[in-house]
Amino acid sequence: MITNVNIYRTIAEDAFDVVQSEESFRIRQKPDGGAGYIKSPDPEQKSFKQAMVCIVFVGMWYEALVHQVMVDHFSEEEAKKWDRRSYRNKFEKLGCSDELILGQIQRFAYSRNDLMHEKAHWNQDSMTNAQKEAKRAIEVMKIVNS
Repeated sequence: MITNVNIYRTIAEDAFDVVQSEESFRIRQKPDGGAGYIKSPDPEQKSFKQAMVCIVFVGMWYEALVHQVMVDHFSEEEAKKWDRRSYRNKFEKLGCSDELILGQIQRFAYSRNDLMHEKAHWNQDSMTNAQKEAKRAIEVMKIVNS
């Protein structure tokens, strides 16, 4: 079978490497050595853009991987029935009962949807930080991949 699942993972990881590099490049200690740090601006929003790329490709990786595993464990027909269900439901169907993992997967789905389908008027009381969510997405991807 020909699949892009590993390419999706690599793109997500590469994008997250840029996020980390940009964040560490832009944060430095105060020159006087005092408490706190100075964060320089990112006018081109490189870190944000790469965080979004990371989140998109982690989502693509999840979908591709779960589809393959569902077909392997059940059938193509069964995989089709579960295609539009939540990540959490799919992982439960595959036998995952670890609440920590299921919670992280559910959080990823929520933050991914919040960032990918922005509804600025509805989200006035909260803000999803793409860089933090990209880090969480990579962490969950590593857990699932192991």
